[in-house]
Amino acid sequence: MKVMLIDTPEDPVRLAFPFLFTKREGMSNQDGTKGKDTFQANFIIAPNGANAKRVKDAIAAVAKEKYGDNWAEEYAEWGDDQKGLRKGNLKKNSQSNEIYDGFADNLYIAPSNTVRPGVFNRKAVPVAEGDEGAPYGGCYVNAELDIWA
Repeated sequence: MKVMLIDTPEDPVRLAFPFLFTKREGMSNQDGTKGKDTFQANFIIAPNGANAKRVKDAIAAVAKEKYGDNWAEEYAEWGDDQKGLRKGNLKKNSQSNEIYDGFADNLYIAPSNTVRPGVFNRKAVPVAEGDEGAPYGGCYVNAELDIWA
């Protein structure tokens, strides 16, 4: 299900840790295997804003479609790292154990894909890394996401 994150002064959407133009190397697993290299980003949103409501509603819709009327029970059993919408206070620097800038008391969603996403400037013109108008970590953006279970 597609959901739009729309940046407004009252309900900002902040981009963090973007790997929009080149893939991020997959993480090493405990069993010695390596995860897939993916394009990814974090989108920080206010917990009580319209963006959070749209994401929560989309998660509920796809979970209900997959798990039926008992979706809420299934969802409640998932760990925080398995839910699409995550608590910003849990996004901490592994070295200093401090919450990353902008994440405190907010929510975030961290989509990823092996296929490069479309990236556009304010005029809806496709951009490449380094182009004028290309998004960067810390900027405010609109984003279209696919939510799935």
